[in-house]
Amino acid sequence: MAGPRRQSLPIFPQVRPGESVSRERPRTLALACSIVVVVFAAYAGALRCGYVFDDFWCIRRNDFIQDGRNLFRFFGEEYRSGKWPDSSRPLLVLSTMADAVLFGIDRPWAFHLQSLLWHAVASVLVFLVARRWTGAEGVGWVAGLFFAVHPIHVDAVAYISSREDPLCTAFYLLGLLCIDAFAQTGSRRWLAAVCVSCALALAAKEMAATFPAAALLWMLATGGEGGQPVSRRTLIAVLAATAALTGGYLAAKFYGLPNDGTRADFITGDRGVHYASAVRVLADYWRLLVWPARLSGDYPVVILKGFSDPACLRSAALLLALLAGAILAWRRSRPWGLALLWWFVTVGPVTQIVPIFIFQSERFMYLPSVGVCVMAAMALRALVARVPSRVWGSALTALFVMVAGSVALGRTWSHVRDYRDPIALWTSVLEVFPGSQRAHNDLGDACAKAGLLSDAEFEFRAAVRLGRDSEIGRMAMSNLAFVLVRNGREEEAVELRRILGDTDPGQIGAQALNDLGVWADRRGDAVEAESKFRASVARKPDFVLGWRNLGRVLDRVGRRGEARAAWERVLELAPGDGEAERELRKP
Repeated sequence: MAGPRRQSLPIFPQVRPGESVSRERPRTLALACSIVVVVFAAYAGALRCGYVFDDFWCIRRNDFIQDGRNLFRFFGEEYRSGKWPDSSRPLLVLSTMADAVLFGIDRPWAFHLQSLLWHAVASVLVFLVARRWTGAEGVGWVAGLFFAVHPIHVDAVAYISSREDPLCTAFYLLGLLCIDAFAQTGSRRWLAAVCVSCALALAAKEMAATFPAAALLWMLATGGEGGQPVSRRTLIAVLAATAALTGGYLAAKFYGLPNDGTRADFITGDRGVHYASAVRVLADYWRLLVWPARLSGDYPVVILKGFSDPACLRSAALLLALLAGAILAWRRSRPWGLALLWWFVTVGPVTQIVPIFIFQSERFMYLPSVGVCVMAAMALRALVARVPSRVWGSALTALFVMVAGSVALGRTWSHVRDYRDPIALWTSVLEVFPGSQRAHNDLGDACAKAGLLSDAEFEFRAAVRLGRDSEIGRMAMSNLAFVLVRNGREEEAVELRRILGDTDPGQIGAQALNDLGVWADRRGDAVEAESKFRASVARKPDFVLGWRNLGRVLDRVGRRGEARAAWERVLELAPGDGEAERELRKP
């Protein structure tokens, strides 16, 4: 049987007729401002961070967001072609475009500032939602504070390209508050506000596809005016409108827009192994949410043997226990049931049921963590309620919030420093996962770009030692060859490239064959150079650089007709290529 109904709190305290300022509004504003102050205290270091991960592709080298006139090309044929990053997340693109146009691409602090502001907005909305969720303003404030400083959110806030998570969460929570207003007033304007919030959340990130399910739980758990059940009319109107929006968005994303890299294949090609490994990851998220001591900017994929693997069995037992607890809690106390079920509903898009490219990431927990933060605040209230003295209870609450908040704030502050630059990021990853081949390779790449060639060589060799048969291992070999060339050890680099040319069937092998051709051409061996360039384009027919070098060497030995064919292929693959156009204009 469901527990007793709580007295409903309005979204914002109402002002009585004849009163200029109510007693509640200044307190609500003060609590919201305190959350914003805590956010800036925890994340001030992010303003000194630069670009990491996909920031270089999505922002630093993204011509689309750097020209404000491209605003009028939004959703045009070129944009929908997938040429520009994040084509299926237009709200994210618009937000980064605003930073690039207003402040320029060389001021990453401006991009970080906007991400920080969106995290502050989301944290305040967690406060307002949790207040309505539990019927207690103090619980809502504590939940907002927990959300503001939880260390697992650093990946979504300090990494600019993950701004879609704070954006999506802010509009997601705003939509719930608009549902509450619609249930109380019946005004179609509030229903329209629900739809707009849902649409903006979807435009930020596809995780908002869970909004209709979360909205249903929200309406069943919080009720309408005075704690009464939401009317059937309200339920049907909200669910029909948001389900239609979500269905239209998913159809556009999967059938109208290009694959933006979010969809991937099953790991190892085995569905059983894939889903068993995903179960372990879902259980690991709970560990990170409850005890975020060992956080990392990148997580290597841990591949289990299958569903019989002990790690999978332990993880499945934990998840089933939590789900059973959520169902039981829903029957006894709707706020507790909603807190647990919230995680199961909102984590749906990253469960790997439909495989996505990133297998595990801290930022995936940004929206699901809302329920965990509310649950922690309610647990604190339940603990304090057992203290017989109200004074001692208040003191205990203040002490716990200060201690837990200080520890979380300190962990967040230190984790933010991991995102200063690529070298700091990948160094921090190796501190947590010293056997990560990708981390060694990417740290080597970051060191090479910074001119630290000895350090780069050390990291690339470490990555190769961890296995040269994997794609990352072959990539590390290719990167090591480039570093060896820059260090004047070309013979060693040639040997590595010969191995790659013989073993890698894709892009890396084609690049290695092309580099061998360049080396032969530099020694004056045009025959060997032509052979390697032809082998590179045979390995990868759309390899523009291989066709370009083939055209150059054929033109140099006087085989103009064959050279023209190579230049025509370059122009076919890269329309507007200046060198190819000049060569084809020659008689």
